[in-house]
Amino acid sequence: MSNFKVPESVILKAREVFSPAGQRVKVCEELAELIQAISKFTIHPCSDNKRKIIEEMADVRNMMDQLQHDLGIHDDEIDIVREEKIRRLEQLHLRLAGPKQVSDFNLFCQAVMDGTITG
Repeated sequence: MSNFKVPESVILKAREVFSPAGQRVKVCEELAELIQAISKFTIHPCSDNKRKIIEEMADVRNMMDQLQHDLGIHDDEIDIVREEKIRRLEQLHLRLAGPKQVSDFNLFCQAVMDGTITG
């Protein structure tokens, strides 16, 4: 992932115009649009639908930068949690599949459902 961030001046202007609460609502809207784009691509994979995912991912990242700034969350805090979650995913991979690739998404979902793994 790139280190590109929304400039602070843009974040402060958006906050002034739309309010912090308004920006948090916008985060939810952008996440919903990304979910829709992913669903559409899953049903009909094509370059146009892939492009829509890229656009929505950019919108979500921009809004996440604003939310992160608004809540005073530092990159290091997020990186620590991401590393923990990656370690958990690696452990799950080893528990479920050993050295082979996990290709059965249903197995993963079942592990979430039965509590083998947690958020």
